[in-house]
Amino acid sequence: MAGEKKVLSALGTAAQKLYCVGCKTSLDPEEFWDSNGLMSSLRTTKESGCKSFLCKDCTRALYKIILTGCEGDHLEALFQLCATNNWYYDDLLAQSITAELALDDVMPDKYLEVIFNNEEYKGKTFYKQLSRPYFVKMSSFKEGEDELTEEDKQNRNDIKKAFGYDPFETKPISQRSMLYRSLNQMVDPTLNNDLVRQRAAIEIVTNYEEIDRLDVAIAKLSLTPDDIVKNAKDLETLRKMKSDVNKNISMLCKDHGLSAKYANSKSRGAGTLSGIMRDMEDNDYDEGVVNLYDIETSTSIQQCSDISAKSVSTQLKLSDSDYAEMVEEQAIVVRQEIAARKKAEEALRVCKEYLRRQELIVDLVQEYKRKGLSTVEIEELITPELKGGKL
Repeated sequence: MAGEKKVLSALGTAAQKLYCVGCKTSLDPEEFWDSNGLMSSLRTTKESGCKSFLCKDCTRALYKIILTGCEGDHLEALFQLCATNNWYYDDLLAQSITAELALDDVMPDKYLEVIFNNEEYKGKTFYKQLSRPYFVKMSSFKEGEDELTEEDKQNRNDIKKAFGYDPFETKPISQRSMLYRSLNQMVDPTLNNDLVRQRAAIEIVTNYEEIDRLDVAIAKLSLTPDDIVKNAKDLETLRKMKSDVNKNISMLCKDHGLSAKYANSKSRGAGTLSGIMRDMEDNDYDEGVVNLYDIETSTSIQQCSDISAKSVSTQLKLSDSDYAEMVEEQAIVVRQEIAARKKAEEALRVCKEYLRRQELIVDLVQEYKRKGLSTVEIEELITPELKGGKL
């Protein structure tokens, strides 16, 4: 229509110019960057498509403000700029542009020219990169990390070293502190390569946490005598649940020897040097006959022997008590060996003295014979010397 008045609007396809929410002026569409975001679909021009709400100058000004806040980190500044305007962010592309950025180059211009002129990025936005489950997971993880103390994190690291993973990763953050602390107290070398006992230890710790929550529920329902009467049925149910959980804990401890009360020769010290030596003594391993032919000539048997030896070596985890016992035994052996050595040295000295006396006597007899003495006379002369032990 000839008399139709064209309105300068931020929205609508009829607008010939677009309004910048930054500098608050109406400019040609070419002064704005393209945009694939949902909000920008309301700023569609006939020739240029969807446009951003900030003009290019305002975008550059905003980038400088963000860059100052990021202490000159172009990657972080560009990430925040893309998040603000719902532009797709490609970290590898950003790094390559940053590496080649000249002093007179404008970072957002270089980056956005590639994004909007390359078919690879067509239709992509910042928010399409984020799925809701992933966002929730990352948000809860960060929140959880903030709530954990340094001691909790250390306990978690110790558990990961022993078990190879975090068994409480899916548990609510409010429960993890107690779970990490309790399980770390149960960690010992015998659990490292024993999956069954690992799972039993995890279940015991989880059950104790459940008991704590049952205790809290029981306490809330029994604040006053009237509450106890009113909630008698619920309290009975909770106490029965608590009793069942305690029975399960006792059964697990007994079956797997995970407490001092139920530890026995089969579980206490299993895998330690003293435990292995005890098993060897109980089962008379020294009485076994070694098949030297199979071990020395059969390749397959040799491989099995090597694997078994490696497994035994892995299980030899010495505890502090093992070290103390070994040192004490070695000290006794050293003292005994020193005493035996001194005794042997004295016996050797006496033997040498005896042999020397024998040699002197022989020399003396030869000397008497050269002087012409008879055998009877020689014996009469030597016999007193032998009895006196002077030679």
